Amino acid sequence: MLSILPVDSYLLRYETISDLMALQDQIESFQKTVFSHFGHSTNNECRISALVPLVKESWGIYRFITSMLRAMFRSEPCYLLLPQCVVIFMHFLPGTNDQDVLEPLRERYISQHYNLRKFYYECSNLKYLTGLINVPKLGHVCFSIS
Repeated sequence: MLSILPVDSYLLRYETISDLMALQDQIESFQKTVFSHFGHSTNNECRISALVPLVKESWGIYRFITSMLRAMFRSEPCYLLLPQCVVIFMHFLPGTNDQDVLEPLRERYISQHYNLRKFYYECSNLKYLTGLINVPKLGHVCFSIS
């Protein structure tokens, strides 16, 4: 099966989402480092305040990734989206479609969703932090491709 993809749009969106997910992974790694340095005393305000930008940035990135992924999954077939785009022909294995190409991003999104959900839950239990910012609450995965 041959598929046409807009190089300047579709692939750019895919790369952008992937880059944002890499940034989200870095935020997760750093927040784990911050949490690991909490002392047993109640004097952790400086460490807790380091979580403020991590919560805010991760929430903004999460919302943007969610929006972009939904748009990409809704745009099947992706090559019908943009007029006058540069196209290439890609040969996929039989039975492969645009949804299959996006599946690694979807799986990574689900994993990051649950990591963020845990992070926000841990943050919501820090009274000092909740006095500084509103910590988002995530339920179960809200992203579906259907």
